[in-house]
Amino acid sequence: MMKSFGQGNQRVLQTLRAQQEAEQQGKGVQNGKTRDPSAAFQGSGRSLSLALMAKSDEPTEFRSAKLPDSISERDLLLQQLQSAAPAQMVASVSLQKETCEELDDLYENPVYSGRESGLGIERYIPQIQRVVRQYNRILQQGAPDRVPIPRPINWRWIAAMVMVESNPEATPEARQYDPMQVANEGDTALSVLRERGEQTHRFVPETLAVDLRDIQHTPFDEYGFPDYDESNFQDGQRINATLSIEAGVAWLVRKAMVTNNQGYIVGWVPWKEAIAAYNSRPGYLEKVECAFDTLAEWYS
Repeated sequence: MMKSFGQGNQRVLQTLRAQQEAEQQGKGVQNGKTRDPSAAFQGSGRSLSLALMAKSDEPTEFRSAKLPDSISERDLLLQQLQSAAPAQMVASVSLQKETCEELDDLYENPVYSGRESGLGIERYIPQIQRVVRQYNRILQQGAPDRVPIPRPINWRWIAAMVMVESNPEATPEARQYDPMQVANEGDTALSVLRERGEQTHRFVPETLAVDLRDIQHTPFDEYGFPDYDESNFQDGQRINATLSIEAGVAWLVRKAMVTNNQGYIVGWVPWKEAIAAYNSRPGYLEKVECAFDTLAEWYS
């Protein structure tokens, strides 16, 4: 087991500086003990952990809550990593940093992201919480054809998915009409939930299926973006944010369930696996994890 010595970028930077100075002096000393100059780094979302491997005792772990916001501090940290860790591990950390920064306009402050369009994540949180409470209540009860979920859905996962699925800075219409992106042309979520197919009738309220009855798939424009222009729909056919969130949570549950030959729900995969199955694009889960970490900071 690793011994934890606090959190925060400052401690990590101090540790790295001390190690570098010791190595330059040929001592390789840390915390009064001789250390192997090699180090292992692991990046996950915006968080970063460093393990200095001891020659004769347990590894000592120094953990950072997230990568520094300052570009200069990030560069300094990566330079320190380069001098202490194998090159391929440093590259992995750098890649994680870049992946998490792709949506920095949302991560810096999710409360105000999309402020100009009025589509910031805070607009959807009450509804997300309501829908998640509804499904947690249903799924935690269990039934003759359904085992209860071992862990309830954390509403922050849904909010994080919205942040990644529909970025209002790039495509405000997507966040406005279909924040969970369940109705795009070619996707199956809308039709399956509307018919309560693929065993979703075991947990999807009939009212959702009725509400989705007239909703049509959203076509793509010439540039490959969902086209929500009203000319593409008749009255009541265009998806709206309320239905998108309800259907999105239901579709995530569909991705989490494990069924037997009789169609009974006999188990549940972890929610992270379900999120990865919700959208199979490379890097999707990592981005959602980044958004989740930021939401956890803002909404404790």
